[in-house]
Amino acid sequence: MKVLIIGATGKVGHHTLAEVAALGHNVTAFGRSVNRIKPFARLTVVKGDVTNAQDLAAVMPSSAPILTQPFTL
Repeated sequence: MKVLIIGATGKVGHHTLAEVAALGHNVTAFGRSVNRIKPFARLTVVKGDVTNAQDLAAVMPSSAPILTQPFTL
């Protein structure tokens, strides 16, 4: 399964990323500080800002489940 994790570098997001990856899913990690993400097989890292509609539109495939992390605008 393809999974998009928004906020993958946050407090909850990096734990979520590890759990989803351990289950063998193809993961796209979306966040601002992507240099903190350790690479692994089946991982795509995308730098972006959740408050930027263009960044989100570029990363959201219509068929992938999305796991979002709490944030404030």
